Amino acid sequence: MTGSSDRTDIKGVIATFLEAWESGNWESAGDIFTDNCQLVTSHMSAHEGGRKIVRAFQQDRAKADGFSVTATNHYVGGGETDANFSFYAYGHISKATKSATLGFGMTVTGSLKKTAGTWRLDSVLIALNWVTGDYSLAIHWQLPPGDDGWRIGDPAPTIVSELDSPWLAFPNSTASVTSAECIAETYARYSWALDQADMQLLAHCFTNDAAGDFQPMGLIEGRHAIIGSFKEFRRPWPWMQHFADVLEIKSDEEKGVAEMIVGRVIPGNSHTQDGTPLYGAHYRMRLRRKHEGFWQLTWSEYRPGWFNANEAPRV
Repeated sequence: MTGSSDRTDIKGVIATFLEAWESGNWESAGDIFTDNCQLVTSHMSAHEGGRKIVRAFQQDRAKADGFSVTATNHYVGGGETDANFSFYAYGHISKATKSATLGFGMTVTGSLKKTAGTWRLDSVLIALNWVTGDYSLAIHWQLPPGDDGWRIGDPAPTIVSELDSPWLAFPNSTASVTSAECIAETYARYSWALDQADMQLLAHCFTNDAAGDFQPMGLIEGRHAIIGSFKEFRRPWPWMQHFADVLEIKSDEEKGVAEMIVGRVIPGNSHTQDGTPLYGAHYRMRLRRKHEGFWQLTWSEYRPGWFNANEAPRV
């Protein structure tokens, strides 16, 4: 990306994609796919070209009255004509004649190309991480492995972080991106690495002298101990997915340090009755800038406890 306008345009394409996915109104999305765009998913196979991709997504609404999808944990990185992105998606499928709904969580990543001055999606990879509720509302989906994780005979994973992570091609945001966005994207990188069990990427999220209160594991000091503990802690939960919103950031540009509050989103209980965002826990994270556009965690503190956006802890 050559400037903030490119980043704005890319985020606009992703927002348009999400709006069309949720509403089913793909005609209003316009020409957001390249001619040979590839869609590869774990739950509804692979498709090439805009028309086939749209038809695949339309199946989600074929036997349902309601379909919602919300995106968190965004990352965007790129060059002059190529860019990568990632986000988490959660939502539900419902039908008026059924009291139950189907809830789901997904990991989404992909690439964009800029041709004739316009950014378009060139590839989209989607891994269905978990589902809960009435499976009959998505009989066209191949359901993910159970709580025990992948077994011999299961299809190969759609997303392999060590090969598909957006940070491989574009490890940090460009200089035109604000520090606040770079800091916020550090959480996206941290959660992706932990949830994908990519310990090398996770190691780059922390400084050597990092420490934190990682509930329920407790106080851990040093990057080596942090990564080793997370590696063992994560094993029993292969479907783990840390949805979150960055709620507040304060940074000192001169000293290259920052602190942020991150709210843990719990799908299925993400808003109060009046629509106010609701969180089941929060992180208090301190960061240090390693170089332009790249920040690392020096301290992370995880605190369970419900609160709404109007009651959020402050930096």
